Amino acid sequence: MAGFNGIERAATSDRKKNPLLQDVATGWLQKYRNEAPARVMSKITDEEGAVISDVIRVGKNGDYANLDALVMDATGNLIDEIYQDDPELVVITGRKLMADKYFPIVNQEQANTESLAADIIISQKRIGNLPAVRVPYFPANALMVTRLDNLSIYFMDDAHRPRHHRRAEKRPRRKLRVNEY
Repeated sequence: MAGFNGIERAATSDRKKNPLLQDVATGWLQKYRNEAPARVMSKITDEEGAVISDVIRVGKNGDYANLDALVMDATGNLIDEIYQDDPELVVITGRKLMADKYFPIVNQEQANTESLAADIIISQKRIGNLPAVRVPYFPANALMVTRLDNLSIYFMDDAHRPRHHRRAEKRPRRKLRVNEY
């Protein structure tokens, strides 16, 4: 939970005030907000950078007609060009956005052929031509375009930081230094 919902690390966590562990550690989404704000889409701006809207709206009369357009725009404008065609990119999403995309497909009376087509579309789970991954405890109204191997969680017993035994050894004949961890 803290990986996606974490805002900051508090000296003492308060589970009642922060049920999604917002005060346990800084999560991946907050790290992007803090360290790479140019890669975060949180409002709509014009060409000069003036804010048009503080909220991104998807759907009829929205800023984007659908989630596919939003993800394609984010991938094309917020991700470095060298990574835009990475075959490992996925869209991580919460339950609400995934339901918003697929609910209209299943919420109608359908003939058998249309029902089968809907099942195929839903089973592929794609948004903006990228595989969509629904993750537990991910913010319900958010998207994140990344590689899954970009996200890591390290578990440590009885410690706040990993401890490594480091030793540097000098090998004079070769005039190089070897670091062993």
